[in-house]
Amino acid sequence: MDKEKSIISVFGEGKIKIPPDFIKIFIRVSKTTSTIKESQNEVNKSINILINIFKKYNIEDIQTTSISIHQKYDWKSDDRKFLGHEVEQDIIAKIFQIEKNIENVRNVLDEFTITDSEMYVKINFGIIEYDKRVIETRDLAIKNAFEKATRYANKTGLKIIKPIKIKENLPGDDRVKHFWYSQVKNEDDNDFLFQLPIGIMEMGVKIFCEYLAE
Repeated sequence: MDKEKSIISVFGEGKIKIPPDFIKIFIRVSKTTSTIKESQNEVNKSINILINIFKKYNIEDIQTTSISIHQKYDWKSDDRKFLGHEVEQDIIAKIFQIEKNIENVRNVLDEFTITDSEMYVKINFGIIEYDKRVIETRDLAIKNAFEKATRYANKTGLKIIKPIKIKENLPGDDRVKHFWYSQVKNEDDNDFLFQLPIGIMEMGVKIFCEYLAE
């Protein structure tokens, strides 16, 4: 006679902590003048200054991601007032080997103030082998779920046969959660306008599993 089958349901979590290994600097330069040509020329001057600053500190991975041109108006009054033609150009620079180059990054940021154009700067820290780290985190979640299910089975006199359902995208959860923990900054950082404690990235995956047991 076949044994009666049971289902054991558990959540599994996987987490890893890893320092970022590259920095991506996003820069938007804009200028508004009476003509498109003049605005573009002014933007070009600022972009060239920025590129030279990057190269000064041995940062060579630089690329333009977009250029936009539009008319700019002042909407504060009842009648819109034409302010000129605005040109925006976005560039991205990537810096690898962060610990080795962090001083260069801060030097670059400190020198950005020399351009005459309007400028928006955003810095992101990232992981080069991101997909590989996600797989590692997912494997830990699966292992955690199986260990939980096995403990429940042992406590109730059952034996795990096989998984019958694994669900990762849980309601209200992102596929992979990220949390940043800042490290204590070096006292030498006070010499720089920008403080850049590198921090640690924690990646987390949560899954739901059902196991067939008897």
